Amino acid sequence: MYGCSKIVSAPRKPEVEFQDIFGLAAPETVTDIRYHETSSYFGGWTRWISFTCDAATYNEVLKKGGYKPSRFHMAGDGNTSSAPAWWPKTDPPQSVVYDRDQDDTPEQEGFQFREFMWHDPSSGLVYFSKSYWD
Repeated sequence: MYGCSKIVSAPRKPEVEFQDIFGLAAPETVTDIRYHETSSYFGGWTRWISFTCDAATYNEVLKKGGYKPSRFHMAGDGNTSSAPAWWPKTDPPQSVVYDRDQDDTPEQEGFQFREFMWHDPSSGLVYFSKSYWD
């Protein structure tokens, strides 16, 4: 069984990961960026990132990425068992969870994926996760 793979030569700064994930440089309004990546034995991996930002930046990221309100919840549909310690154990009930997958993007990344993103108003943090698999 062959899985998808990702080659990273060395850990990168969270700001570089932010730009890689969202396609834009982190503006000054983006602070407290935390990043973590895990791989699975089943041929995939997950990227986890959280950050604080203003409403305009969050809306820009949502619009640029074409995210839509999710039918799923990260905690229920995604696998959060490999999440970093700073990742919430459940989706905040007052937040709108957004998602997209390979069918929502014009680029062909060569594998399937699902992304989740939401803003937790109680902490001010935005949470994003992207899981890849074959």
